[in-house]
Amino acid sequence: LKHMQEKYYTPKQLIDLLSLPKGRTSRPVLDLIHRGELKAHRISPRVYRVSESQLQEFLDERKVNCG
Repeated sequence: LKHMQEKYYTPKQLIDLLSLPKGRTSRPVLDLIHRGELKAHRISPRVYRVSESQLQEFLDERKVNCG
């Protein structure tokens, strides 16, 4: 039930959220998914959705301690 209340993002939306270079495709996000660095739900062969918790996990793993 928790997953139904969670927000989901398309790879294209994540381009903006992660401030990745904007191109005509969502390729940078798809590359992260295909390499297993960013977890995602595969809806169909070419459609992915990334949940808020999956995005947060990805960001937490890359957090740099500047102290």
